[in-house]
Amino acid sequence: MKPAYWYWNNVFSLKEIKEINKIIDKNKRTVVEDHASDNATKTSTIEQVEYKFLKDNLHNILSNAHATNQYNFGFSLYSPLDLDILNYNIYNSKTNGQYDWHTDVSNDYISDIKLTLLINLSDKPYTGGKFFIKQNALDLEIQEFSKPGDVLMFKSHILHKVDPLLSGERKTLAYFLMGTRFI
Repeated sequence: MKPAYWYWNNVFSLKEIKEINKIIDKNKRTVVEDHASDNATKTSTIEQVEYKFLKDNLHNILSNAHATNQYNFGFSLYSPLDLDILNYNIYNSKTNGQYDWHTDVSNDYISDIKLTLLINLSDKPYTGGKFFIKQNALDLEIQEFSKPGDVLMFKSHILHKVDPLLSGERKTLAYFLMGTRFI
């Protein structure tokens, strides 16, 4: 049976996280209107950044993600392009930051999101904001994705959510690994 998710712990140091956040802050663009997937409640801020600005920082983890897909998931994936867009999600306790159960889907007619890669880029302590996937009708907390520098990859079509943030600010970067449309 193929796994629903894969993780890497401590991929990025606090110094690397701060460098990535600095690059994002310099090159980001605010999303004016963000539609939550599946009409789920989403109370986070989302900004976007092009992959080309983070290519040097993310190349190794994306190579690992593609290799992991090949051996564990088996999806046909496109290679990262400089034009790819990454979502920078900021969950803040002041706004009860959360994202209810949803799936990651594409509105594209020829491509689908096969896997979602999340990078925990939080540079300050936070509580809450736990990440869950729905597996065999059970809510499974992914504890391996709870610390800054952790990376999680999961099948985009499975239900997942972020619990409300209780204190501080949780930052994640989402990269969607795309491939030909599911039939």
